[in-house]
Amino acid sequence: AWISNGSAVISDTTSQNPTVTNAVNGEEFIVSIINGMGCTTTDTIVITVNPLPIVTATNTGPYCVGDPMSVSETGGEATSWSWVSDGAAVITNVTDQSPVVTGAVTGETFTVTGVDANGCVNTAQTIITINPLPIVTATNTGPYCAGDAMSVSETGGEATSWSWVSDGAAVITNVTDQSPVVTGAV
Repeated sequence: AWISNGSAVISDTTSQNPTVTNAVNGEEFIVSIINGMGCTTTDTIVITVNPLPIVTATNTGPYCVGDPMSVSETGGEATSWSWVSDGAAVITNVTDQSPVVTGAVTGETFTVTGVDANGCVNTAQTIITINPLPIVTATNTGPYCAGDAMSVSETGGEATSWSWVSDGAAVITNVTDQSPVVTGAV
């Protein structure tokens, strides 16, 4: 018969190979055996219960539509990884610690299963957030005559910063203004 010095649950104390649940590290199990001649002997074993590895799933978002995306396991205790998604995203290498992700949609959940050196397994999740691109509308007050002062403006209403460039020789007074003045355009 099997007994424990702790709080473990033994499925069948009279079984040769019982299932044990809720054992803690260092817990002792004693088995007593009676042979056919009525002689009794006992043996004791001590159970080693390793803790689950710390597994932490992260991503570098929030992202904008079209940004490169990646997920990463940063718990530091896993030695191998396996990534899955609850959506249609493609994970470049599901066994990488930090794989690249393509085709994800906002709200998609990525789950990593991490295994440590003891073979213990734990999981973690991260959710991707993808923000839509802002509406950008570039306008000007033209048409212009040669030598006229010109201005351009971005009027989409969603931008919080601007960066203007010219594909020619025009000079833009302040490239970070929403409505800069332009000179020298041809």
